Amino acid sequence: MPTAAEVKQQLTGPGGPFEVVTEQVRGRPMQVYKERMKALRQICEVAIGRGKDTFIVYGDREYSFEDFISSAYATSTGLQSFGVGHGDRVAVLSQNNPEWCLTFWGTVNIGAVLVGLNGWWTTDEIVYGLQDSGSKVLVADAKRFERIAGSLDECPDLEHVFLIDADPSAFADMSTNDKQLHRFDELLESAPTGDGPPAVPIDEDDYAVHLLHERHDRPSEGCDQHASQHDRQPPEHAGSAGAPSPASWSAAAHCRRAGARPLPSSRRRCSTCPAAIRRSWSG
Repeated sequence: MPTAAEVKQQLTGPGGPFEVVTEQVRGRPMQVYKERMKALRQICEVAIGRGKDTFIVYGDREYSFEDFISSAYATSTGLQSFGVGHGDRVAVLSQNNPEWCLTFWGTVNIGAVLVGLNGWWTTDEIVYGLQDSGSKVLVADAKRFERIAGSLDECPDLEHVFLIDADPSAFADMSTNDKQLHRFDELLESAPTGDGPPAVPIDEDDYAVHLLHERHDRPSEGCDQHASQHDRQPPEHAGSAGAPSPASWSAAAHCRRAGARPLPSSRRRCSTCPAAIRRSWSG
């Protein structure tokens, strides 16, 4: 019977199915998987192979893998048609629904950055999240959008708002500026489904998600996450069962706010920095 060391060598050594090599990651040597996905978009490229298998059931709506990925590609094209490009921020303010998922994949598939806003936030917190992230587009449901419909003029970077479950006319009297409101369906209608993945170069170290999180002792803070940190590190740098731990996620997190307004010094510390994560997990 092979020893544990021999099994590890068979799995992670040269030619193994999980071969681990050392590469430079942002200027530092790191053990990484040799054969790995280099961008989240590759997950879609694999998942669409599941075809007509059911992927999402939401009330009386049902998406197969094929239907969902095709719609995500259409969402990507739709976002591009409204001026969203590589590195731009796309915010979501909504309950869990298929449109939330489509926005996520439609965004990261073109190298843009998804900004998840907390659906429980008050008006000033939501506005701060949009300002801090520099979001160019907001996707929102009616219940949450009504909290900020009259405050959009405080978000100078915001160019378009897509409403999931409401017509823009429902907020005509509440909006105080010339921001363009749209139905979410316009994203899907602007491009045919069935096209392949967007032909946008995505580097392994490009940001994919801008996290806005909350601490009890201070307002929300932002932190960017890389597109492929989940896939890059071998098991010894991950959580149980090979799942990425918070520490491995935050190792790729740079506590900066690209294009965001400066914050008071008391609010610059990011609570998902590696040291903070280690302390919280160690008790």
